[in-house]
Order: sequence, then structure tokens, then C-alpha cells
Amino acid sequence: MFKSFIRNGIILFFLILLFGGVSLANGDEVETSDYTVEQEWEQEEGEDLRVLLTETFRPARFYYNYGLGYLNLREIGSLNERTPTDFPQLENGMLVRRWSYVFGFREVWRIGWVKTHGSQDSSTGTGDDFRRISYNLEMAGVLVEKCVYLDSLLDIAIGVAGGRGNHQVNLLFSGPHVGTGDNPWQEPVSSNLSQTFFFLQPQINGKLRLGGPFIANLQAGYTLTAGRDRWTVEGEEVRDERFKTDGFHFSAGFGVRF
Repeated sequence: MFKSFIRNGIILFFLILLFGGVSLANGDEVETSDYTVEQEWEQEEGEDLRVLLTETFRPARFYYNYGLGYLNLREIGSLNERTPTDFPQLENGMLVRRWSYVFGFREVWRIGWVKTHGSQDSSTGTGDDFRRISYNLEMAGVLVEKCVYLDSLLDIAIGVAGGRGNHQVNLLFSGPHVGTGDNPWQEPVSSNLSQTFFFLQPQINGKLRLGGPFIANLQAGYTLTAGRDRWTVEGEEVRDERFKTDGFHFSAGFGVRF
């Protein structure tokens, strides 16, 4: 009987150890499983937060561009009609310089400043018959654009620039002979006309990454203008048919981005 009691006790002891081991193993497995799930949740929450911060606080970009372009003056003929017949005529297109500064987020709206300057002149004759006509144009204003395509190398945006401009016409010709004897001299006479206007330029801009911070910039658009039918001639305003600087334009240049 005593032996049977000992045998039963040993069996019971091993059963308790076996049951305890199984329970302990199951408990570790549950705890390990819970810990793994909790880690995954934390990782997913961290990733969502990183994406949210990246999209909301995307690093800003600053673009500077300088280039040369062509400006077509669609109504240059009306200005040529206002000059004396013995003066040369202006061309209906000219080379322009263009600067632009743009600041904003890469994939949304950007804002900046753009300036355009161009000039041309033509002359004829010598001595008493000398005649020269010069034309000078400056426009500056705010540029707003929105990116419509973006990859690692190319950035395409559509936008509009608007602001104020001024153009001037200078007529230079030889004055009458003055003096006596063997030393006559002649004084050049100049007539200046100027006019201010407002402009609006719908345009498309493309930026191609060359390497590092350097970019190539291509731009094309159309210029629309509005203003008073007034020319200022030697400081006095006169009413005359207004010459508009309307016409298409395009430019190419190089720049940097940050």
C-alpha cells in the first residue's frame, strides 16, 4: 500500500510538471504574440505619422533662373506708322533677357517674381542725314504657378505672370549746322516717347535637372496688355493711338534650385 502511494505520488508529480510546462509555454507564446502585434501597431503608427509630416511639411524649394528669349511684338506696325517717314522701322520681334525667382512647394503652388527687358535700335544715313530709332521695353511682376508633372528629372508647371511695364521710343537725328568759318559743328537732337501699361502672361514653364542644384529652364507664353491711350513726349502727355506689346514669347536659360 505504501509503495502504491509512492508510485501514485510520483505519477502525480510528473503530471503537474508536464501541465505546468505546457501552460508556461502557452503563456510565453501568448505574451510573445501580443508583443509582436503591439510592435507592428507601433511601427504602422510611426509610418503613418512620418507620411503625414512629409506630406504636410514638405521641404520648400527656391528656384532662380536667368535666360534669353524672343519676344514677338504683334502690333509693331502701328508704332512704325507714328514715326517720321525718313526714320528706319522697328522689327516686330527682338531678343529679351528674363530673370525669375520662384519659391514654394515642389508639387503644389509656387509664387515668385519675374522681370523681362529687351531693346532694339536701327539707324540709317550719315552726317546731316543721320537717323536712328531705339525701342526699350521693361516688364516686371508677380508669377504664380502650379506643378502639373514632376519626376526625378523634370518639373512642368503652368502659371500666369502679371504686373506693370514701360516702353520707350527714342528718335535721334542730326541738328542744323551751327558756327562759322572752317569749324562748323552739328548738335544731335533727340525726341523721347514713353508709355506705361499693365500686362498679363499665361505661360508654361519646364525645369530640367542637370545635376546637383543646377537646372535648365524652358518657358513659353503669351503677353496681353492694357493701359491708357497716352504717350509722354518730352514730359508732356499726348493722346495717340496706343501701341500694344501683345504677342507670344519664349525663353531658355539656366538656374539653380535649393
